[in-house]
Amino acid sequence: MKKYKSKISWKLIAFLAVMFSFIGFEVVTNPINWLALIVLLLCLLFIIHLFTSISYTIIEDELKVKAGFLVNTKIPISSIHKIKETNNLISSPAASLDRLEIFYGKYDSIIISPLDKNEFIQDLLKINPNIEVDYKV
Repeated sequence: MKKYKSKISWKLIAFLAVMFSFIGFEVVTNPINWLALIVLLLCLLFIIHLFTSISYTIIEDELKVKAGFLVNTKIPISSIHKIKETNNLISSPAASLDRLEIFYGKYDSIIISPLDKNEFIQDLLKINPNIEVDYKV
């Protein structure tokens, strides 16, 4: 079993910080609405939990992608046929914009952002050497 954490992008953190700052400023400067403040803080804690809980685990011949309680995907490594570098902004279990898209099965794909992409790809290739890799080191 080998576990990889997600890379966390400072650009994504900065974007979220700006968004939460504007919302927080509105909540605090107007007559304080405690319910809005509590909801804002709960949302912030939830996002922090998601970012810190994203992991990609290789267990024998399976890749497990986990992000909090929202994502818990198991992918047979033998079904992976392509790994491609991407900067796609689509919602995914990735806390960075420096991403990999993994194509598996007939039409499925998932976007992830392992901290050490090279090592992650090499470990997958050890199990399934038939994976096509579109990644520049």
